[in-house]
Amino acid sequence: MRELVIKLITFAVVLVFIYGIFWGIKRQNWITIPQLDQAMDPDYTAGTYHIGPPPMSQSELTLGKAYAYVVPNSAERERRVAWLVAKEGQRVEFKDKGIYVDGVKCESKINLSRQSYAPFVVPRGTVYLVASSPEKDSLSYGPIPFRNVLGQL
Repeated sequence: MRELVIKLITFAVVLVFIYGIFWGIKRQNWITIPQLDQAMDPDYTAGTYHIGPPPMSQSELTLGKAYAYVVPNSAERERRVAWLVAKEGQRVEFKDKGIYVDGVKCESKINLSRQSYAPFVVPRGTVYLVASSPEKDSLSYGPIPFRNVLGQL
C-alpha cells in the first residue's frame, strides 16, 4: 500500500511539473494590450490577442501589420505590440508630420509634429516598429533586432 501511495504522489508531482511547463509555453503565445497601450492598427483595441508563429526570416513579415516583440535589453523580457514600418535595407525618413519608407508615406496615426529624426537605412538584422506611444517602440529604442519579433497578431 505504501508503495502505491508513493507512486501516486510521484506521478502527481511529475504531472503537475509537465503541466506547468506546457502552460508556461502556451501562455507565451498570447499578449494583453492595456487600454493606454494600443497598437496603431485600430483593429487592436485593449484586450488579449494570439501571437502567430515567430517569423523565420524577414521575408515572412508584412509591412503595416501589428507584431508582438520583446523590448531590446529588457531584463524581464518585456513584450510590446507595434506596427511594422520598415525592414532591413529600407530607408526611413520623417517629414511633413509623417513617416516615409523608400519615399512612400506610411499610414500612421501618431503625431510626429514635435519630433525630428534624421533619415536612415534600417540596419541588417533589424526592423523598425512604431506604436501609438512613441516611448515604447523604435522611436525610442531604435531599430529592433529581428530575433526580438515574436509574431504577428
